[in-house]
Order: sequence, then structure tokens, then C-alpha cells
Amino acid sequence: LEEEYMVPNLNESVSKDKEGNLHITINNLSLEDSEFIEGVLADVKIQSVEAEILTQKMDAYNDFEHPDVVKKQEFNDIKINGDNRIEFTIPPCSVMHIKVVTE
Repeated sequence: LEEEYMVPNLNESVSKDKEGNLHITINNLSLEDSEFIEGVLADVKIQSVEAEILTQKMDAYNDFEHPDVVKKQEFNDIKINGDNRIEFTIPPCSVMHIKVVTE
């Protein structure tokens, strides 16, 4: 493909709720490659992290006979490193929601 038509494999969005928790949504569009993520969260101290992920093969789908092929699952492989860093590997073809509870 021509480079001008390429899109990045990783896309993210971050928001803050009224309790001060951060909500990070990140997706990996790669069909084959996992991506290691190290995030530094400025001006916060992390109390806890919880995450859920939606992942499967690119051509996977749900139908009436197979309603749970693609489904949301807990993701427990996020490490808190220090006061304000998180580390994890996001698999290919996935969307992840991370809730960061801050102090």
C-alpha cells in the first residue's frame, strides 16, 4: 500500500470522569502484531487499574448459532510501575478499555 493511505495500527482516546478516574480506550488494528505499551500518566498517582478487552480474529463474528465468538473479557495483564506508569501488551485485532483509579 502507498504510505499516504496507511493508518496507524494504534489509536487511543483518554477521558476523565467526574470522580477523577481516567478512562483509556486503545485499539490495535494490526492483523498479526501485538504491541507493547508503556504509558506515563502525568500529574496523577495510580491507585488501581481495571481493564476489559474485545479481541478475536479479523474475520470473527457473532450470529444466532454462535452468539459468543466475539465477546468482552477481563484483561488482567496490566502492570502498575511506580506511581504513574502502566505497562501491557495489546494483542492484534483488539479494543481495550482501561479504567485508572487515581488518588
